[in-house]
Amino acid sequence: MFELLRFLPFIARNRQKRLVLATIVATKGSSYRKTGTQMIIAEDYRFVGQLSGGCVEKEVLRQCVYVFADQASRTFEYDGTYRMGCKGIITVLLEPLSKTFIEDWRQLLSESEALREGVRLLISKEAGKFAVAFEARGKQLHASTLASPESTREMIIPARRKLLVIGSEADAAVLCTTAHATGFEVVRAVHQHFLSDGMEPYTVLSGSQGDPDILQQIDRRTAIVLMTHSWSHDLIWLSHVLNHEVIYLGVMGPAQRKEELVEALISTYDISHPDLLDSIRGPIGLRISSRTAEEIAISVVAELIQVFAQDEKRSL
Repeated sequence: MFELLRFLPFIARNRQKRLVLATIVATKGSSYRKTGTQMIIAEDYRFVGQLSGGCVEKEVLRQCVYVFADQASRTFEYDGTYRMGCKGIITVLLEPLSKTFIEDWRQLLSESEALREGVRLLISKEAGKFAVAFEARGKQLHASTLASPESTREMIIPARRKLLVIGSEADAAVLCTTAHATGFEVVRAVHQHFLSDGMEPYTVLSGSQGDPDILQQIDRRTAIVLMTHSWSHDLIWLSHVLNHEVIYLGVMGPAQRKEELVEALISTYDISHPDLLDSIRGPIGLRISSRTAEEIAISVVAELIQVFAQDEKRSL
């Protein structure tokens, strides 16, 4: 969903320009990006999104000349066997977007983001031609249509990945910034006396342990990282967040610290679902011998990407 949401400010900036939607509708062999990847091109040939590491985009822009000229959909194949390292063939669909579609699409994506819901991407095929549609909450939007589709491939674009970081120290800020840069919706929970200049690119909420406004941020597609640098604060926070179903719950520090926290939870609190204690992770992050706050943040975000990707694959 992160990549689709990046289209919204681009659409807003280019309201007076004609737009083309480019979609990878099929791949054969190895490809840098997969089927369903999209980008938007404005008639001044500025664009947002990537179909490759940079080589395919040049051909997309060249082909867009014809689409802007006749306002008709166009499909082309890019054979990277000899022209790029991936050595695969990708099929790209270019569709001119009407003003009505753009406005309805903007509204659909904005509502999906607000509701923390995903959308469906439908790729239809008929006699070598393709068409793309988006579907959410029973509403379907078509950029173009086919008379009698032979087949339709449905892809789920899940709600944006979310990360709740509980911590007021500098390393928490580094993790938040790193996760935000990779597409996570990031919320940082800090203590009541935390000073902020308000320039963070993510949401900052202040409150005490278990603050309802902070807990309200949690849903099924939320990862939680505890890094308060306080054993007692982590313990209290764990007693609250264990009541929520989350995709990931991690505690900064060595394995022994986590085990001591789990033992304290069992002896101090009435845990309604003891099996959830096994879901607490610690230490967190992929093992890359990280030392600095930046390296640790990279290792944690890499693990989160892996966890979310595995969950999304299971839900397909």
